[in-house]
Amino acid sequence: MLHAAYRILKRVSPSSAYLISEWNSTLTGQREARLQQWMETYFTQSRPSHLPFAHTIAQLSDTQSTDRKPIAFVSVLPPSETGIAGYSFRSWQGSTDDVDIFCPAVDDDWFFANSKAMERSSDRVRVLDVRALAAALTCIPYRAIVVVVGNSPHHMYAFDVLKKISALNLASITHLYLHDICLLSLIHDALGVGSGEFIRVMQETYACRAVDFRTLAPRDKWAAIEALVDKTVFGPRFFLERFGVRSFLVNSDSARRLCAADLGDKNARISRVFLPIPSPSELGACDQPLRSSDRVVIGTFGVPGEEKRTPVVLAAAQELKRRGIPIRVVLSGYGCRRWLAVHGDASAGLDIEAEDSLSQPDFTRLMAKADIAIQLRARNLGESSGAVAELLGLRRNIIVSDIGSFKEYGACVHTIPVNAGASTVAEAVVALLKAPIPASAISEFVAAHDSRAFRERLSEVLSADRVNSPGREDSASHAPKCAVQGCRGFANPQLALSA
Repeated sequence: MLHAAYRILKRVSPSSAYLISEWNSTLTGQREARLQQWMETYFTQSRPSHLPFAHTIAQLSDTQSTDRKPIAFVSVLPPSETGIAGYSFRSWQGSTDDVDIFCPAVDDDWFFANSKAMERSSDRVRVLDVRALAAALTCIPYRAIVVVVGNSPHHMYAFDVLKKISALNLASITHLYLHDICLLSLIHDALGVGSGEFIRVMQETYACRAVDFRTLAPRDKWAAIEALVDKTVFGPRFFLERFGVRSFLVNSDSARRLCAADLGDKNARISRVFLPIPSPSELGACDQPLRSSDRVVIGTFGVPGEEKRTPVVLAAAQELKRRGIPIRVVLSGYGCRRWLAVHGDASAGLDIEAEDSLSQPDFTRLMAKADIAIQLRARNLGESSGAVAELLGLRRNIIVSDIGSFKEYGACVHTIPVNAGASTVAEAVVALLKAPIPASAISEFVAAHDSRAFRERLSEVLSADRVNSPGREDSASHAPKCAVQGCRGFANPQLALSA
């Protein structure tokens, strides 16, 4: 009832609805939780520790092979609480390519655990401290630098990384791997400015696209972001303008189209890779047969809300319950318990298991409980869905909206219209109970999109980029002296361009 009243008020008086939303955020503890998450993210990542840095410098000083021309892959790794961390780590396990993974050393113990685990899976991959990236770039002739970013505070460090790369004149061999096309929240936080100044910076950045910013007068960060999204401004062009990066990697054709529209630059290169699908063993789970309980378990995963159409999913569960189908719902995502507390009318009478942010093993355990997962979206912002990829890895049947990257999963998912109501979602669940998605369709797709296939595709893209941009490597006969004392590797020839 309260939720319905709020929706009416939002249509009649958006400003009053906004104030009520802010009051509710404070009274229910959501604001405190967001502040706590911000503090944990920033203070943890800024905590000084010299062990990983010293270890990395020692590794660089011990570089002996002059033939080694690896990829520098810059990304968060576990224990960072973002799905990108797990994907980046799993992507290089067992690799036969030479790769140096540079990550923020947010925890000494985890840093060395990741290093040893990667060392056991491959003798061609090293885990190094990202604070030593500039030193490494002067020691080793990397053939490509891949910087992974997503739209969360975990990736704030990437701005310092890109500043170093730009200062060393290495933007020409750098590829920005976008797991999210809309990066406005990340950019806003990195700039550290108010919403008005944020809009001004974006106006300067997108001057070439003739976007009309005159009508924008946002109240806060989120209002500014919504206003920019409405004008198809997502953020990738900021990185092109600020750091000179002209090569972008995305996970879907849908993301590639959005990125191209945002960049508005014919000289920018946008290449499609894909989100690798992990196996059950990589996720720390065992294959489980569907229908493992006496109830039909439906799950929905990710931050709940209108964007993920969570109210529609719960309404569909209510519909199935009215039809006499025994239903249990599992939800997991940041703030889902608070969301359920606020939207109690939507979940009234349902058997629900809800968990907030979980560790990867616990998140996998919860996903494995679902007979059918329902992953919906109200609009396409080009983001990758780690939940869908992991659910496919667990061989779950999935219902998705017919939008964005979801459309590219083909026959291994069940698609419904973007604006589908609760009855349509309920019918889709019933249809899958009667005729599940063929296991062969899921298995074939997973086999063609595993970590090994991802590495092969990335290698193809990087190799093609070098061919299409000749003269970017080995172009200088006099490279600057290596910054690490005792290093027996060659300095990167690219640095000679700025000498």
